[in-house]
Amino acid sequence: MNKNRRMKHVVAASLAFGAAALTGFGQIAPAAVYAAEQTETVKTESTKSGEQADEGLFKEETVYVNADANGAVKLITVSDWLKNAGTTESLKDVSELDGIKNIKGEETFSESGDNLTWDTNGADIYYQGTTEKELPVSVKLTYYLDGKKISPSELKGKSGHLKIKIDYTNNTKKSVNVSGKSEELSSPFVMMTGMILPNETFSNVAIDNGKVVSDGNRNIVLGFAVPGMKESLGMNDFSQSSSQVSLPESLEISADVTDFTMSSTYTVALSDILEDLNVKEIVDYSSLQSALDELENAALELVSGTDTLSSGAAQLSSGAAELEDGIKKYTDGTDTLANGVVSYVNGEQQLADGAKSLTELSAGLSQVQSAVSQLSAATDGSLTSVNEKDIKAGAQKLADGTQQLVQVLGTEAVQAVMQQVTSMIEMGKALIEETKGLETSLQNGIVTPVQDLAAQAQAISGELQKISDLQTNLTNACTAVNTAVNENNAVIDADNGQIAANNEKITSAKTKAISSSQTIQQAVDSLTAKRNEIAQNDPQSAALADLDNAIQALNEAKNAAAEVTDMPELSSIEGKLNPVQADLSGVDVQAVQNAVGKMKVDLFTLKLAAAGMNAKLPEVEEKLDAIQKAGENLPLDQLGALTGKIDDLNTGMQGLNSGIGSLHTNLSSLDQSLAVSVPKAASGIAQLNGGFTQLGSFNSQLTAGAEQLKENSSVLKNGVSALNSGAKTLSEGAVTLADGMKTFDAEGTSKLKTTVEGAVGELMNRLEALTSKECSYDTFSGKDSAMDGNVKFVIETEAIE
Repeated sequence: MNKNRRMKHVVAASLAFGAAALTGFGQIAPAAVYAAEQTETVKTESTKSGEQADEGLFKEETVYVNADANGAVKLITVSDWLKNAGTTESLKDVSELDGIKNIKGEETFSESGDNLTWDTNGADIYYQGTTEKELPVSVKLTYYLDGKKISPSELKGKSGHLKIKIDYTNNTKKSVNVSGKSEELSSPFVMMTGMILPNETFSNVAIDNGKVVSDGNRNIVLGFAVPGMKESLGMNDFSQSSSQVSLPESLEISADVTDFTMSSTYTVALSDILEDLNVKEIVDYSSLQSALDELENAALELVSGTDTLSSGAAQLSSGAAELEDGIKKYTDGTDTLANGVVSYVNGEQQLADGAKSLTELSAGLSQVQSAVSQLSAATDGSLTSVNEKDIKAGAQKLADGTQQLVQVLGTEAVQAVMQQVTSMIEMGKALIEETKGLETSLQNGIVTPVQDLAAQAQAISGELQKISDLQTNLTNACTAVNTAVNENNAVIDADNGQIAANNEKITSAKTKAISSSQTIQQAVDSLTAKRNEIAQNDPQSAALADLDNAIQALNEAKNAAAEVTDMPELSSIEGKLNPVQADLSGVDVQAVQNAVGKMKVDLFTLKLAAAGMNAKLPEVEEKLDAIQKAGENLPLDQLGALTGKIDDLNTGMQGLNSGIGSLHTNLSSLDQSLAVSVPKAASGIAQLNGGFTQLGSFNSQLTAGAEQLKENSSVLKNGVSALNSGAKTLSEGAVTLADGMKTFDAEGTSKLKTTVEGAVGELMNRLEALTSKECSYDTFSGKDSAMDGNVKFVIETEAIE
C-alpha cells in the first residue's frame, strides 16, 4: 500500500508539473519516474527522448530522490532506459549503481567493476539501482511563520502567515574554454518545484519566480530557478531587481495558513534545457560588430562636422559683429544725409525765391544799358547845336572861345569881345546846368540801379556758391553711402560663402550618418525600447530648442541683410540728384561773377569822372559870375586884369574839355561792356530761374526718399542686430553641440561599442560555452562513450502531516 501511495504521489506531481508548465512556461514533458522496489514496470517516455537518437544508442536516466521536509537527501534511486538496445545482441554500458536489476524484461548482464554487458535479445533495456553519490544539484526548504524561522515538525497544526524559502545549489564545476582561456563553469540546470496547496488550509498564495494556478479547491504552485547560471555567464554584478534578464537561484512562496499541513513537494532538475539553443541565431554577432563599427565611424563624422560647424559659426558671429558696426556707421550716415537733404531743400527754396526777384532786375539792366548809351552819345562831340545838349561839343566850343578871347583881348574890338564874353558866360552857365543834370542822371539812372544790380548779383553769386558746395557735399555723401553698402555687401557675401561651405560639410556628414544608420537599423532595433524610455523622460531637450532658435534667427537675419542690398531708396535718391547736378552745372556761375565785377569797375570809373567834373563846376561858375560882373563894369584900364582872369578861365575850360573826353572814354567802354554782359546776365537769370523751377520739382521726391531712407535705416539696424544676436546664439549652440557630440561619442557610441563588444561578446562566448559538449551534464550514474544520453532529477520532500 505504501508503494502504491507513493506512486500516486509521483503521478500527481507529474500532472501538476505538466499543467503548470503548459499554463506558464511552455510545454515541458513530464519525466519518467520509477519507484524503488516496484515490481510492476512503469514506462513514461518524454517527448525529448522520443525525438533524440531514433536509430543510435541512447541512455536516458531519471534520478529519483527522497528527501525530508527540509530537502536533505535520504534515498537516491536511478532508473535507466537503454534506448535502441535491441539493435545489437550484446550492449556495453557503464554504471556506478548498486543493486542493479532489470525492471521490465528477463535480459541479463555481466559486470566488471562499473562496466556492464547486456544480452539484449533484440529489446530495449530498463533497469534500476541505488547510489549514495552526491547530487549535482540540491534543494533546501526553510520555513518562516509570522516572520520567525520554524522547523517542519513545529509547523504542523499552526496558523498564521507562512513563508517558504527554497534555495537551489548547482554543485557542478567544469573547466571550459571561454575566449581562449580556461574558465570554471557550472553545467546548466533548470530546476522547477511544484506543490499542491488545498484552499481549506492555504489562502492568498503568492510566488516570486513562478506561477500559481487555482482550480477552485486547491492551488497548484510551480516555480523555477537556474542555479549557477548567473555566475557562469559573468552576470554577478547584475542584481535581479535592476537587470532586465532574471536568473533566479531561489523561490519564495507565501500564504496565510490555518491548521497547517502540507503534502510532498516535487522538484525536477533538467540538464538539457539549453541543448537545442543556437547562440549564433540569437544575435548575429559579426553583423552587430560591423554595425557598431559603422555607427562609430558615423559618430566620428558627426563630431568632425560639428567641429566645422562650430568654427564656421564663430567666424559668422565675428563677421556679423563687424557687419553690425558697419551698418551702424551706414545708418548714421543716412541720418546725416536725410538731415542734409532737408537743409538743402530749404536753402534751394530760398534761392529760388531770390532768383525770381532777379527777373525784375533783368528789365532794369536794359534801362541801364540804354542810359549809358545816351550818356556816351552826349559826350562824343557829334552834336553841334547847343539845343542838342552835346556836352563834349559844348565844352569844346567853350574852350575854343576862351582861347580866342585870350588871343583878341588885347585888340581894339573890346566891345565885341565883351559881347562874346557875355555870350560865353551864358553858354557856360547853360553848360554848368547841363553838367549838374548829368550828375543827377548818372546818380539816378546809372549809379543807383547799377549798385542795386551789383548787390543782388553779389548775393546771387554767394548763394550759387552755397548751392555748388551743397552739390559737392551731396555727391560726397552718396559716394560714402555707396561705399558702405558695397563694403557691407562684401562682408555678407563672404559670410554667405562660409555658411554655404559649412552647410556642404554638415550635409556630407549627415548623409554619411544617414547611410550608416540605414545599415545598422536592424541591428539596433533592440535598443528602441531604451531610447523611447529616454525620450519619455526628457521630451523637451534644451539642445534641440537652442539650435532651432539659432537657425530661425539666422534665417531672419539673412533676410534682413538681403533687404539691405536690395533697398531701392539709394538708387531713387541718386537718380533724383543726377538731374539736379546737371541743372546746376548748366549755370555759368563764374560768368555771372565776372560780369558783376566788370560792372562794378565801370561804375567806379564813371563815379570818379563825374566827381572830378562836379568838383570843377563851382569854380568855373564862380569865375563866370566874376566875368559877368566884370563885363558890366569893365573899365578899359582893367582889361589887363581881365586878361589874366580870361587866361585862368581858358585853363579851366581846357581842363573841363579834357575831363569830358575822359568821361566819354569811360562811358563808351562801359557801354560796350554792358552791351555784352547785360544780355548774358539776362540769359543767366532766365536760365537760373528755369533751373530752380526744375530743381524744386524734385524737392518732394528727394525729401520723401530721404525720410524713407531714414525710416528704413532703423529696420536695417534692427535686422543686423538680430543677425548678430542670432549669430552669437548659433555660435554658442554650435559649441554646445560640438561638446555634446564629443561627449556623445565618448560616453555614447564609443562606450556602447566597447560595452557591446566586451559585455555582449563575453556573454555570447560564455553562453556558447555553456551549450557545448564540454559543459553538458548528460549522465549521473555513468554511460558508455559510444552512447548519447541525458539525465533528469526528481526530488520529493516528505509531507508535513
